[in-house]
Amino acid sequence: MLVSIRQANEVACLIHYARIFTKHYPEDYYGWAVLGDGLTDFASYREADAALKRALRLAPEYRVGAVCALVGHLHREKGDHVRAEKWYRRAIKEDGPNTLNLVILGGCLAKQGKFQEAKQCHRKAIKLASDPVDEAFFNLGLVLRAEGRLQQAADNFRKSLEIDPNYPPAKRALKDVEKVLALKKKKKS
Repeated sequence: MLVSIRQANEVACLIHYARIFTKHYPEDYYGWAVLGDGLTDFASYREADAALKRALRLAPEYRVGAVCALVGHLHREKGDHVRAEKWYRRAIKEDGPNTLNLVILGGCLAKQGKFQEAKQCHRKAIKLASDPVDEAFFNLGLVLRAEGRLQQAADNFRKSLEIDPNYPPAKRALKDVEKVLALKKKKKS
């Protein structure tokens, strides 16, 4: 039941049932992980942290990386990108690189101004070419835009839109850099 509620993104229901689940199955890591993730969405960070720490203690070895990613998500939501980086690196170490964790790690690095490392993460995510590769192209475009490399940023936003033509943030970012590129071209004329 928790899986279907989680997939439906019904966070209040998720928290309600996760509390019941953890009461009946206090040694099952999954209930604690789901509870911590839901509480993170509600910005109940202290309680989410306690639930995720318990999930981490109880998790079987093959699920530790997934729980680490949830702890990274908690810190990212709190705005603590340094801690989030640490937890996403641990998730990648435990599970091996996957596109989602690399994209999010790259975002955390970019928020800290670590553009070179962020670009490496996004490029590695693109090479893995699993979901969400459109997000990897988009985030790489954001880093390139921040560096003032507007043409390369536009190219990456276009690649993101080739994968998902209805991706609003990529559309806005492309429109933004294309305006500046047009202004620079006009100024040269």
